[in-house]
Amino acid sequence: MHKEDAAESDQRSDDALLEFLKSAGAGGMAHRGGSTLYGHLFGVREILRTWAQPVWMQEAGAIHSIYSTGAYRQQLVPLSERDRIRELAGERSERLAWLFCFVSRSDLWGKLDLCGVVPAEGLTLQVRDGGDTTVTVCREEIFSLLVLCMADEAEQAQGHEGCPGLWLARVSGWGRRLREGPGPYPPVMDSCQQSIELAAERRAREFWLLGLDSICTDVDTAESQFVAASQCCRWIAEPLIGAAYIANWRGDIATTQQLAREAAGILRQWGTAWDKRVSFANWLGAAETLARGEWEPAALSAGFRIAGRNLSAAPPSTERISFPAIAGIPGPTGGAASDDRRLEAYLSLLATNHRHPRMSLYPGLSSKPWYDAADFVTAKALEANFKQIRDEAADLGRAAFQRETEPIPRDGNWDVFFLYERGLKMEENCARCPVTTRIVEEQPAIRALCGLIYFSRMSPGTHVQPHRGITNMRVRCHLGLQIPAGECGLRVGKETRRWQEGRSIVFDDFYEHEVWNRTAEDRIVLIVDLWHPDLTPREIAIVGGMQRYAFQHARDLSRYWSRNEGERAAARKEFA
Repeated sequence: MHKEDAAESDQRSDDALLEFLKSAGAGGMAHRGGSTLYGHLFGVREILRTWAQPVWMQEAGAIHSIYSTGAYRQQLVPLSERDRIRELAGERSERLAWLFCFVSRSDLWGKLDLCGVVPAEGLTLQVRDGGDTTVTVCREEIFSLLVLCMADEAEQAQGHEGCPGLWLARVSGWGRRLREGPGPYPPVMDSCQQSIELAAERRAREFWLLGLDSICTDVDTAESQFVAASQCCRWIAEPLIGAAYIANWRGDIATTQQLAREAAGILRQWGTAWDKRVSFANWLGAAETLARGEWEPAALSAGFRIAGRNLSAAPPSTERISFPAIAGIPGPTGGAASDDRRLEAYLSLLATNHRHPRMSLYPGLSSKPWYDAADFVTAKALEANFKQIRDEAADLGRAAFQRETEPIPRDGNWDVFFLYERGLKMEENCARCPVTTRIVEEQPAIRALCGLIYFSRMSPGTHVQPHRGITNMRVRCHLGLQIPAGECGLRVGKETRRWQEGRSIVFDDFYEHEVWNRTAEDRIVLIVDLWHPDLTPREIAIVGGMQRYAFQHARDLSRYWSRNEGERAAARKEFA
């Protein structure tokens, strides 16, 4: 059969299957998020089509839950009609749909975790029938089942009141299982070669929602939060659309188009939206419109709504547009903030920081992964005193270092020697390194809550996995002290660099970064956090003062609570 004839045959089969689902009543059965079962089945099929899965897989997606599942109990088609479904969709598609409906998902995940890899002989899995029935699922079927689970989750997952659910990390975990399989791999996450951490997705959602809360009152804060969200997880399109909107509103068409094109590319790879309060079609339409450097309200249909609010308002002028604010309020009212307005915007967050009490994101700061160390007086001062700093680090010996306690995944050993630890001066340690301490105390290094100053030793064979810093208010300086030859470096954003002994490098650790030492020797650097170069002396003085205030109260409260707990323990003992 010619390719054209095969494609036409596949289309006829697909059309017949969809007509059957409609006639069976799938359009009248409610599903998650206000959708119908037909809408969900069609959506999963479309995602599988976007992911370039074979036609039989797409048709399996169209019927994947018609027999009911452990989570969706309504049955569209009784099992007595399996032969009819085989005729419509094909035996392979129907078999996969039956497996999706009846294989115990907990048994599947448990055995995959236990095996580590999908066994060549497949797996024997429990059937969800209330008894002891099992079914043997071959290796190829397991991989197909994983892809189907990914598409099912991606199509329907939502959080509270429809806001983004934390589903990317789950789908990412299933996608990692596909790496050993035959393909074709879904194009998302670099064909499932990349992973998404739950913590990163959670932080991205927090920044996204906070940005939406801010869009109407403080455009600079909203922009920073959208940028932070996209930095936390680069596989989310919606924050890029938010940032593109703000760039368009400011008249920066080049940035608008760059961000919007990236967002559109991500959406096309997923085939579904992350924030499902707006439809995939409307998110994609918004991204494509902005990518053309335009904003056409007509491109956003009346269905572009969240919580019943119409989000496709006309722009107030040709220069400034009205963003589809999920918060349900019109668009921003301010322009580029002065230093005072930026500080005022940050301080105003004290009144509304219930969800984000740490206030780690400062509005209106520029953002880039790498900086020129020559622009920082502290970095130059460290280089000028390199030999003395290196000698002080060498004199410490291995026993002086402790394991880095941050919960960042790693392979190997990463040890540290603190001089300043989040506002706390380590007096004994500083006394052992008088030259290093003098320099960082004479220079504008961060000795407040948001900063660290320490020697970092990475043992041979160590890899610190991708992670992010706690705030955008700082940049991080590394002075190379002992740098082995070979594969030893760090990646910040998309760019990888090496250290050099006696030279400083400066980067924004709020970007995703990772570090490795795949040599046979230790790597040692001095790490000094610096205030973001956009911050003025007045901003630094006020923010630093707030952090000193919080630090002192934290120490006092710790002692106060400890004393009271001691008295409560004594009272319990006395009257026991």
